[in-house]
Amino acid sequence: FIEANLEGLEIGDSIHISSVNLSPEVSTVIKDRDFTIATIAPPTVIKVEDEKVEDSGSQEEDNKSTEQQGEKTVEKKAESGEKK
Repeated sequence: FIEANLEGLEIGDSIHISSVNLSPEVSTVIKDRDFTIATIAPPTVIKVEDEKVEDSGSQEEDNKSTEQQGEKTVEKKAESGEKK
């Protein structure tokens, strides 16, 4: 594993190979430059939109309404003697 000190670094800063201590038995393949091994990025957060949550609630209401209308139709047919 590679351990790097992030103290004093900000989002967008890079960590280069020269800033980490490698074990004596570890050597890098790239020898001619101080290459970047990591860049500090802001945390990613998935934003949940309120509309989508409300939409699912209204869909449930629509389903209940449709279901109730279907029950009323069956009741009316039963009253009038029609078969399902």
